[in-house]
Amino acid sequence: MKITEEEVSRTYNKIAFLFDKKRKEELIYNDYIEMPSTLSLLQNIREKKILDLGCGVGTLSKILKKRGAIVKGIDISPKMIEFAKQNVKDVEFKVGSVYKLPYKSETFDIVVASLVVHYFSNLNKAFKEIRRVLKKDGIFIFSSDNPVVNITKRMKGKQQKYRMFDDYFKEGKVYRWWPTFKVRIPYQQITFQTWIKTIIKNRFIIEDYIDAKPIKKAEKKDKIKYNFLSKIPWFFVFKLRKS
Repeated sequence: MKITEEEVSRTYNKIAFLFDKKRKEELIYNDYIEMPSTLSLLQNIREKKILDLGCGVGTLSKILKKRGAIVKGIDISPKMIEFAKQNVKDVEFKVGSVYKLPYKSETFDIVVASLVVHYFSNLNKAFKEIRRVLKKDGIFIFSSDNPVVNITKRMKGKQQKYRMFDDYFKEGKVYRWWPTFKVRIPYQQITFQTWIKTIIKNRFIIEDYIDAKPIKKAEKKDKIKYNFLSKIPWFFVFKLRKS
């Protein structure tokens, strides 16, 4: 069974209000792990045309704009786009599909997909379309849940249990419970082999890679989570170049 854009859109429409509220707070997984790693691969972006793919409520778009980039954002959820338009002025946000991006070929210097690629049921089709909208030698940066976390059934902190899937090689649609939002989130479980083959097939060159770790600031917010997540690469980030 594969994930559908309709299900992803419906799920995020449902939690959009609370999601927007929470993203205005500092969250360990987002603000102290994934985003610092992703942003570390985005240097010298002033005047660069960037597509924030799966922009959500515009959190990353806002940062990129402040750094001088010319940003456009797109998301499959209409409700998330409503909040993005409220949160970030002077950025063009659209509702749309990764499989049919509403932009001309070779429009962007950079495409960034922060924690969104695991919602793509057809990776090759998505990567092909991303390649299309990138300029020659354009950069594609994407982050996702690290498949390594799938090999361990359960690891315990002092006050918290972390449940993980035990079959690394089982790809396809799974659900993860988000207690903050009280919703089951659908996503695609994908192996590193599939990621690498997809990159090669779509003629991207790997320029950099990060196994994301929490920044030191996270220790003050939640020491238990910080210690745990300093040992487990919860997210990865790829930096690719269009060849």
